Amino acid sequence: MRILKAIGGAVVAVVMGGALVSCSTEGYPMTPEGLQARGLKPGEGYIVASFHETTVKPDGEVETHYPSSSRAQVWIKGPTGANDVTASLQSLQSGNGGNPHFNGSRRSEVLAIPMPAGRYSISGWRIDGGAVLVSNRLPMDAPFEVKAGEATYVGRMNAITFIGRNLVGLPVFSRGLVLVTDDYEKDKARIAKTYPTIKASTIRRSNVPTEYLKEMKRVADTPLTGMEKWFTWD
Repeated sequence: MRILKAIGGAVVAVVMGGALVSCSTEGYPMTPEGLQARGLKPGEGYIVASFHETTVKPDGEVETHYPSSSRAQVWIKGPTGANDVTASLQSLQSGNGGNPHFNGSRRSEVLAIPMPAGRYSISGWRIDGGAVLVSNRLPMDAPFEVKAGEATYVGRMNAITFIGRNLVGLPVFSRGLVLVTDDYEKDKARIAKTYPTIKASTIRRSNVPTEYLKEMKRVADTPLTGMEKWFTWD
């Protein structure tokens, strides 16, 4: 069952009982230990970012972490010419040895992914709450470039989840969105401190936060199609 909702000016899709996106991802955040052991291969650079997760409870209380059943991701497509998603920005969890799908107890604030040099693009986001999945309504295109031997900072991923209540009054995931902001100076220092293999002097600022905001506005301003209107609720 697919439902469309408007959240914070951006129109997104909510999918119940199914997956919105079908693709295979190859690039995941790595632990500092895993990255140290792997090293950087010739012709590779890094995609780096910070990830901030916030939950808004039914009573309005704000917590800076998610329920264990929710997961936010930001999709990266590229290099130029590739149609499939090639990397996934998401908070790395403790004790997982580099596997971001492990349901650990603590989630990281910064992340790094080694990727081949080339032009990439943030193509979308989603928050998976189990029975409900929220995602960007239309494909997005916030481009950036990875250069060999350097780290490209794509911004601070701000994943916001809203918790509602079901028919019997129990708290459940209801909606959410991911915004991207620029916290370059602070994040540059934190990334270099967390990942000793990445020197602060090699971390370059990108224009992703600005381009992402433009894309969110474009999606929000694009009128719903006839089919989308049919499945929309207020």
